[in-house]
Amino acid sequence: MLTGDVIARSSDSTVPPVHASISGAVSEISMRSHPFGHSSKCVVITSDGKDRWVKSTVAQGLQQDILEKGIIESYGLHRLDMDRGADTVILNGTDHRPYVFVDKAIMLEERESVIVGLNLLMEAVGAKHGVIGINASDINLIDAMRHEAVGRDIEIVGLKKEYTRGMSRLLSRDLSRQLKSRFKRAIVSRVPTARAVYQAVELGRPFVESYLSVYGAAETAAVRARIGTSFQEVVGALGGYKGTPRQIVMNSPMTGVAQHTDEVSVIRATYALMIDYEVPIEEPAPCIRCAQCVDVCPVSLLPNMLGLYSRKGKFAECRSYHARACIECGYCSYVCPSKIPLMQLIRHAKENLGAGT
Repeated sequence: MLTGDVIARSSDSTVPPVHASISGAVSEISMRSHPFGHSSKCVVITSDGKDRWVKSTVAQGLQQDILEKGIIESYGLHRLDMDRGADTVILNGTDHRPYVFVDKAIMLEERESVIVGLNLLMEAVGAKHGVIGINASDINLIDAMRHEAVGRDIEIVGLKKEYTRGMSRLLSRDLSRQLKSRFKRAIVSRVPTARAVYQAVELGRPFVESYLSVYGAAETAAVRARIGTSFQEVVGALGGYKGTPRQIVMNSPMTGVAQHTDEVSVIRATYALMIDYEVPIEEPAPCIRCAQCVDVCPVSLLPNMLGLYSRKGKFAECRSYHARACIECGYCSYVCPSKIPLMQLIRHAKENLGAGT
């Protein structure tokens, strides 16, 4: 088994395959804990310590090449949005989530890969324009990225840091207003995705490592970790824990998933780890019908009802309450005085609706 060999492929030809992240021999195929809370079939590879890469191949067409290299959009979407009707590709580089700083780290270290990766995404969908949104306070980074983008149809825009920057439609609207131009059809992607596209197309390397920020280890840093590396190993590489962790969250504190063990692995959708030593672990209480979740929902859903029906397994009712419209911002869970995990319940409903329930 070589690094980059395909080890799993879906019957759906539009779903990217999974590649070996190290070279060695397959020692077992078994069910293991998945960081999203379920069990999943895993291919366990015993490393030969040599990291021997498979010979690079190029698929027919840029879109197909990106797909075959296993690239998914960040946050765990199955595949990139490759709508050829788009005229603009936007990269969200604002690190809008608390304690997450992976976008800035990549742009500081690998500016060329981000710019070239964005250009490749533009070429793949036939878009003529590219935009990268960066926190307005990062003046030096904005200047450096503008220098890197000279001669390309890519604009670098400073944006006020807001949590809602993660909402694609709002980000597209705000950038359109700031640039005084209308996007007929904009695709919103992320900095780590552009980097992965660069590595796939320019270097011929499949998506076998995640770039993630780690907050709460002895050393806080952004690191590159091969898919399949345990969270325990990632934290260990940064000096270990500073004490006894009360909670380990994969991805952001608002929308991420709390882990029951640090022996689960980095996956393609991993972009952050947050370790908390003081958070109180509270059991959910009954809903008190305060409607705070309804008040804060940016897409005007009824999270209280969606959570209730999801908990009871009534997914048809979840459909009628528009569960699929949820953007998983995490506001509802954050404000709930009863500590009901509303976003996770809605996500569970969406997964079951996606499965055809």
